[in-house]
Amino acid sequence: MRFPLTLFQFLSILSLFCSYSASAQCLDNQKSSLLTLFGSSPIPSWTPKTDCCVWKGVTCDVSGHVTGLDLTNHGIRAPINSTSLTTLSSLRNLKLSSNLFNSPIPVSISGLSKLTHFNLSNSGFIGHVPVEMSRIKGLESLDLSFSNSLSSLRFKSHDFGHVIGNLSGLRELFLNEVDISSPAPESLGILSNLTSLHLSGCNLTGQFPGKIFQLQNLESTDLSANSLLSGTLPEFPSDSKLQTLSLSSTNFMGELPNSFGNLRYLRRLEVTACNFSGRIPSSLGRISQLSHFAISQNNFSGRFPPIKLPLALFHFLSIFSLLCSNSASAQCLHDQKSSLLTLFGSAPTPFWTSGTDCCLWKGITCDRSGHVTGLDLNLFVKSENFQFAQ
Repeated sequence: MRFPLTLFQFLSILSLFCSYSASAQCLDNQKSSLLTLFGSSPIPSWTPKTDCCVWKGVTCDVSGHVTGLDLTNHGIRAPINSTSLTTLSSLRNLKLSSNLFNSPIPVSISGLSKLTHFNLSNSGFIGHVPVEMSRIKGLESLDLSFSNSLSSLRFKSHDFGHVIGNLSGLRELFLNEVDISSPAPESLGILSNLTSLHLSGCNLTGQFPGKIFQLQNLESTDLSANSLLSGTLPEFPSDSKLQTLSLSSTNFMGELPNSFGNLRYLRRLEVTACNFSGRIPSSLGRISQLSHFAISQNNFSGRFPPIKLPLALFHFLSIFSLLCSNSASAQCLHDQKSSLLTLFGSAPTPFWTSGTDCCLWKGITCDRSGHVTGLDLNLFVKSENFQFAQ
């Protein structure tokens, strides 16, 4: 009984070996296209007399067609040869991030109909994003983002909406610092597979469609640094998977919805320098995963709700101007001092002493009437959780 099993294992290993060997036989037209992909400046490690399927950054299928190309941080400066690119029609993954192209994205990219992952982030591409990109119907991940404001990449008027409207299978969209200069299209709200939406610093305008925040699979949203973008937050569904919500330096307004407590996976909340107002919902206290929290420079009012935060992971806590933005100080009121001393139960901070004016304590800001208006707890990060007293 042991021999057939051993034979089966041997045949399985042999099959895998043969499959691997077959996948390493590069077709001549694929090798030629790779060698001329960047004109007269091929990748130095690619040598014509070797099999291109074993070249660094190249992946092939069993028929010898190139299906993956990862040339991240290769110092490439030459523009892409459109003819060579279209010959690589089996490409599914194309990653050219962190290079120095300083040339437009070739329109011929639309001929890569099998492409699912496309990453040109921080690559120095300039000019307009080709609207023909909308033809790549199977695209799941698109990253054209820049990590600084030096991007020269932009969409023509209304092209962004057209492209997004045709890429219904998108799961990830990273366009930070790409100049869109138009409203966010309603078509974003029908991307049912979308998990990541990063549109920071894109010059978005108008009203942001609230239904996008309610997408079932959405995990990360960054709309920060779009000063002309307005909107309100909708009620969040009970099955929301949202982990990051960044709206800082936008014109979002209104009250934070009571359904914030549904965001049980939320780790990062940034709404600094917006126009939010009203009371902070008590349901915020139910979010136990929150580790980065910034809500300063808004018009919130009332008391801060009881909230439990994992301070071992705490990166930033900013609770300025909850009651008003006036930074003038006065003698601390007795009830304010008492509340601060019991804020962490029986473990007050060592910087706060009961015999001194609480408005002079480290991390405290008061208004002219002696009420605490600012509380900066960056200085008091501890290894254990804490809970605001009720």
